[in-house]
Formats: sequence, C-alpha cells, structure tokens
Amino acid sequence: MQCDLCGSQTELYQAVVEGSIVDVCRNCLKFGKQLEKKESFDVDKLIKINKKLKEENLSFLRNDYNILIKDKREKLNLTQEELAKKLNEKISVIQKLETKSMTPNDKLVKKLEDFFGFKLTETYDSDNIDISLKKQTLTIGDLIKFKKK
Repeated sequence: MQCDLCGSQTELYQAVVEGSIVDVCRNCLKFGKQLEKKESFDVDKLIKINKKLKEENLSFLRNDYNILIKDKREKLNLTQEELAKKLNEKISVIQKLETKSMTPNDKLVKKLEDFFGFKLTETYDSDNIDISLKKQTLTIGDLIKFKKK
C-alpha cells in the first residue's frame, strides 16, 4: 500500500487531512489527525474463519416468507386478526409480515413455523462456502459465496 500524500510504500495510518480521510505514512501523519492504524490483510485469520464456518450450517429467511404466510393463513380460513390472536401478536405485525414491510425476528419465525408446520428459513450447507484468499482486498461477496442445496 502506498501513502496518499507522498506515495511511499510503508505502513499506513488513517488520518483526517484537511477534512478528507486518507491513508498516510508515519511522516505524513503530522499533516492531519490519526484515526486508527491501517490493518494489513491477515490470511491466517481468514483461514480460521473459513474453518469455523465449515463447522456450521447457516440459515436465512426465505425471500418469499410473506407469500408463504399469507397463503397458509388463507388456506386455514383465518383472518389476519384471528392469526394474530392465535400467535399472541398484534394484527399490525401480521399485516406488516404479509406486505413484507417487516422482517420477523427469530422468535417470531419460530412461532410461525411451529403454527403453520413449514420452514420459513433456508439452510445453506457450509461445505458449499468458499473463501477466496487470492486478493489482498476483499468484499463481502469475496468472503462468502453461497450455493443452495
């Protein structure tokens, strides 16, 4: 990495220089105020994360959870109000879930899954998770790539 001010190849620090956040070397640090030390890329740490992820299965809320809830409620001939009473929730919660203007928390997902008897989450097998170690700068997409079962 090189200093944004002088171009030297050395250890960098984040600093505010004349209102801009820049990466600077120790010599150029005097021109601004240091924010934090710029960490270098740690391959060993990434390998440990990969091993930890391989031990877990990850689950995520399905994108069509609102449609599943509404369809199942209608098949059971329940109104939103009746479903809210059975789940001990406010009717506004059910309305927001069905219009997808609210994402249910884990507790509510469990209630809905238990009541309806189906899964609102999808599980991703950790064997399909691939972490690329080829780049020096990573994005979230580079860290984890999911493949559905």
